[in-house]
Amino acid sequence: MPDRTLTDADAEAVADHMTAKLIERLSDEKTVERIASAWGGYIDRSLGKGLRRLGLYVLLALLLLGGIKFELLSKLIK
Repeated sequence: MPDRTLTDADAEAVADHMTAKLIERLSDEKTVERIASAWGGYIDRSLGKGLRRLGLYVLLALLLLGGIKFELLSKLIK
């Protein structure tokens, strides 16, 4: 099979065609829903982990402050 070479015009035509197809796909409602669903799930999972950790840190800080305020820590150490 002989080697085929692409001219600049051929490369431009391929690039224009691929760009048009990409825009067409990204404009499709189902594709947009799938992308938003995937990214939305990822962001929800990331935020969920972060918020759970933040809640745990706040709870631990409140318990520690409560222990200090009511002198419970000094009673536990003795």
